[in-house]
Amino acid sequence: MFKKPEPAKRITEQRKQVRDEAFSHFLIEAKYYERLNQWRAERSALDLKRVIKALFPDMETQLRSCTISSFKKILLEGDATLGIAPPNGFKDAHGIYDIDVARNFIVKTWDEVSRVAWAQNLARAREHMVSKAAKEALKKKKEEEEEEEEKKMMMEMGP
Repeated sequence: MFKKPEPAKRITEQRKQVRDEAFSHFLIEAKYYERLNQWRAERSALDLKRVIKALFPDMETQLRSCTISSFKKILLEGDATLGIAPPNGFKDAHGIYDIDVARNFIVKTWDEVSRVAWAQNLARAREHMVSKAAKEALKKKKEEEEEEEEKKMMMEMGP
């Protein structure tokens, strides 16, 4: 007796057959897999971002933002400015992230990353405030000098 394949299996087989025919006819297999791997890597990065955000639901808003940003830099960009390197082997040759390895890394290091990132954030904020105050003082001094110049010119011109 002939048994019909399940619809999902039939569709998968048909897709594979059409894809294989396209590969043989157009010689595009390498380009196809290159784009597929690129899409998977992009998708993997988006998934990792979602996981990072989901792991910090109950933190103070600014601290949460600072921590999430730091983990994105460490895991997605390989940034080691905090003195913490991403785990070995959590990204394959195609750029696909191992979400479980990343999650374990975050759970183990979140306290240290959060503390160091917050300290750096506060230092940057203080530097910015000092710089801004210096600029405002310079601007005020310049305005006062301009006023003095104007007064002198008015005095020289007379009534």
